[in-house]
Amino acid sequence: MFNVFRCPWKVDPKAITSQNVAERSATILDQWKKKATLYKTNVVLAPLGDDFRYMGPEEFDLQFDNYEKIFKHLDDHPDMGAQAKFGTLSDYFQAVYADTQTKPGHAPSAFSSLSGDFFSYADRDDHYWSGYYTSRPFQKKLDRVLEHNLRSAEIILSLARVKAWQKNVANFPIRVLAQKIEGSRRALALFQHHDGITGTAKDHVVEDYGKRMLNGLHDAKWVIAECSAFLLHEDMKAFQFREADGPQFSLDEFRAHHYSLPAKPVLNLADATATGLPVLVYNSLAQPRTEVVSVHTDWPWVKIIGPDGQPVHSQVEPVWPLESGPDAVLSSNVFSIKFVANMTGVAVSRYQVYKVDSGQDRYNHVARVTLLNKSNQQSDAAASAQLSIFPTEVSSDDGEFTLETNFLSATFSGITGRLKSVKTLADGAVHKSDLEFIQYGTRAHRDKSGAYLFLPDGDARPLVENRPSLIRIVKGPLGSEVTIFTPHIMHSVRLHNSPGVDGSSVDVYNLVDIRNSHNLEVGMRLHTGVKNSDQVFYSDLNGFQMQKRKYYSKLYLQGNVYPMPTMAYLQDESTRVSILSSQSSGVANLVQGAIDVMFDRRLHQDDNRGLGQGVLDNKVTPSHYRLLFETRHSKVQETDPESSFPSLLGQQSSLSLIHPMFVMPHRGDKDALSYIPRESSLLLVRHLPSDCSFPSTSLTCTTGNGQVNPAAMFADVKLRSSTVTSLTMTSNLAELKPGTAVQIPPMEILAVKVELY
Repeated sequence: MFNVFRCPWKVDPKAITSQNVAERSATILDQWKKKATLYKTNVVLAPLGDDFRYMGPEEFDLQFDNYEKIFKHLDDHPDMGAQAKFGTLSDYFQAVYADTQTKPGHAPSAFSSLSGDFFSYADRDDHYWSGYYTSRPFQKKLDRVLEHNLRSAEIILSLARVKAWQKNVANFPIRVLAQKIEGSRRALALFQHHDGITGTAKDHVVEDYGKRMLNGLHDAKWVIAECSAFLLHEDMKAFQFREADGPQFSLDEFRAHHYSLPAKPVLNLADATATGLPVLVYNSLAQPRTEVVSVHTDWPWVKIIGPDGQPVHSQVEPVWPLESGPDAVLSSNVFSIKFVANMTGVAVSRYQVYKVDSGQDRYNHVARVTLLNKSNQQSDAAASAQLSIFPTEVSSDDGEFTLETNFLSATFSGITGRLKSVKTLADGAVHKSDLEFIQYGTRAHRDKSGAYLFLPDGDARPLVENRPSLIRIVKGPLGSEVTIFTPHIMHSVRLHNSPGVDGSSVDVYNLVDIRNSHNLEVGMRLHTGVKNSDQVFYSDLNGFQMQKRKYYSKLYLQGNVYPMPTMAYLQDESTRVSILSSQSSGVANLVQGAIDVMFDRRLHQDDNRGLGQGVLDNKVTPSHYRLLFETRHSKVQETDPESSFPSLLGQQSSLSLIHPMFVMPHRGDKDALSYIPRESSLLLVRHLPSDCSFPSTSLTCTTGNGQVNPAAMFADVKLRSSTVTSLTMTSNLAELKPGTAVQIPPMEILAVKVELY
């Protein structure tokens, strides 16, 4: 049986018998003793296993039998000075506590402690594992989208189930909906594998991950759309769940394939009746939100009525196909309608959209379009039927231009179209924000960059030196946008004229395509006026806490690159500049006052870390960021220079970016339904820490000083019981009396099991 199995070090395993047990035991004991020299106790942990091991029960049995014979031999020969047995991690630590005479759960006094996240890591020479932070960014983005949709689906399904119970809805399909949630959860969990989310799997495995995540994403969106419609239905008992027909409202976006860019459904207003069509908006966060959202329609002039019966300002903009480049010819029947949605925490609201004639509704505003550096072919695009309804200017002016809202003013280069500076109007501060695109190759000799390793061919070089082929400017009262087209990148910067958190930051959207390149890595460098001493900056650990980073000149360039799951910032005594990200990637501060974010990497060779191939399955990849510029209003003495926290505005802006509101237009093939406004709330039991030296603008709620009362946090839902549990919800810790407020310390997560009715 042993001849079936092979070891990577090319020494075949062998069965342990009475003839060789002494020699085998002495050999492995010698290895354990050498390992013990690295430990402070006589207890050694020897993990058994590796990648692609225990593929069947036979291998497990053979390993178990072999080690059992070694353990027995050691027990029978006490002169060998060792005892060995199978055990768990808990068994190991219990043995360490006993050996050091330490109370379980406490650190032995003789042990040193090492804090930090151990990034960035090198296993030898200059081979830093800082490339995988960015490898397969399309899948990293899809992972984040699935996570957001799954969380939102779980919340709204819980609320819908309670409502169904309250209203005695016998046909509520909890089993079908729960199965869809389970499928989404499994798809997301599978991708958290150390070769999944890292982007270090083989091409066919990445394909499988993508298909599973797409199915999970569709199921989560299906649950959200169906439960949203159910919660707003006037007669819940009469609501019809028809899985074969699909939800009665379109999903907020759809993807034809797992490698496709998301596309928005179109609200069919052109043939709509005078009653208009409903659009549902769902806020899955616990905080109230006032933000700009958008819906695509086939008619440009609309009237929107909010859930309170009042008219809502809207802005109509042209829609350009994402992947068509600067020469795109517009469709004449798709328009983007922007409006400000005002939502309470964890709520579903209905906005009614009506078709009107041009100029009929004074709340409906048409955006203005300016084209710079256009070609003759782009002139044809400008003359298309859709763009003809928008006031359009064609210009060759290469002077700086400005976009402005009630909160921010952004200045752009008329030559490159890139951002130059941002002025925060509340305090009049002007912040340098000079954007440029950068590139790396891989070194010409020795080992080269691969899926894991970042081995660049020198310092970053500018990716784009010539002026872009087109600068496109769209301006309106609810927001303005600049889009440029350069080799490999479509780059958009947008300002929202919103009183919410989205109005306090600058939106940056990129569409990156390096499919035809060779050994290329691309990114963005933001030059700021921040004088960060010693080139210290901060990036987050899995969206939970900020970690101090420092540029070390003694390290290789690749050793100064760190992961950025959700945000990073530079700061000095007066200013902080944050980059908030909707997807994970690599980040660095290689030049004082500048922060680098990587977009994508295409590599033609393996880096000898187990993948056995390069990274050549690149997709047209979106990335979405927000730039937040803050001025300290008070100087706070740092008690721990190693730690730092986002501002409250930074925390809420990050949550808003990662968890956008769902906008679901009514499907044209469904009968119109009767609705009444109805909102529901849910408890969020995580205390986000914040730096109080920055102003908390654009926020619509208070922190509550970390106190939550489960019974008071639910609208229209009563609590039969609430129990504090472990994070895994497997152990009940304490019952909460009705009306009891719980204090949650900063950085802590409180798990509460609630029974609703």
